Amino acid sequence: MLLLMRKCCEIGFHGLTAYLLHEAGYAPPMPLDPVTEATKLTRELERTVGHASLLVARLERLKEGRA
Repeated sequence: MLLLMRKCCEIGFHGLTAYLLHEAGYAPPMPLDPVTEATKLTRELERTVGHASLLVARLERLKEGRA
């Protein structure tokens, strides 16, 4: 079912998802904008990498006994 829904989304048809959500009592679907989603993921990844770099530096200082 998920594969079928994804294939429908790829061609811009959201009727299946809309039907399922409507029948389950949910609001109509809002497809993700790939550009917006990529921008959000890029920002999140940059924050995560920055935080990881800080943790690595702290860990290296601890291992060298310079806490």
